[in-house]
Amino acid sequence: MDRTARSIVFSIFGVLGVSTLAFVVSVIVPYQVNQTATIEDITGAAEIVRDQDTRATLVPDDSEKLRIGETVRVEPGNAASVVFFNQGRAVLTGPAAITLVESYQKATTLGHMVDSSQFKRRYGLTIKQMHGTVQYYFDHSDPAFEAMTIKVQLPNGSYQPDSPCWQITISADQTITPETLSCPD
Repeated sequence: MDRTARSIVFSIFGVLGVSTLAFVVSVIVPYQVNQTATIEDITGAAEIVRDQDTRATLVPDDSEKLRIGETVRVEPGNAASVVFFNQGRAVLTGPAAITLVESYQKATTLGHMVDSSQFKRRYGLTIKQMHGTVQYYFDHSDPAFEAMTIKVQLPNGSYQPDSPCWQITISADQTITPETLSCPD
């Protein structure tokens, strides 16, 4: 075999080897895909804070995506709902604010592509609540509440719910009151 033919053969085997390795890694190694939430059911007005310089006011009939790192605020007398990727819901009653810290599905490539119980998936949601009253409802979520890791960051620590419906109130003096709610039917 001459030098040119040998180079072509080695190149073909190299490409096939790298492609096979990439496929095997994508089937074995899980990776995280971030998920957004949606702000809806606005009563009065709500504000979305994208970064320190970018803010937008939302009014009834608006529906806006909430991405990781973004905050939704409602002033006194106003309300809004945030619907997460699994159809779980946070209802903010003004004055209140939450930030979407983390929202993800973690799986292998096949786990992300195929809706099957054969491929393990992990789901996580972290919300930062700075003040106000927020009710959380995960009773009709998919994946179910029990299949997710949910955490609420608070001014003095964090809260991991043990029930699919709960409320957290943070008063003006930073007193934090978590409470389990009866889930609506």
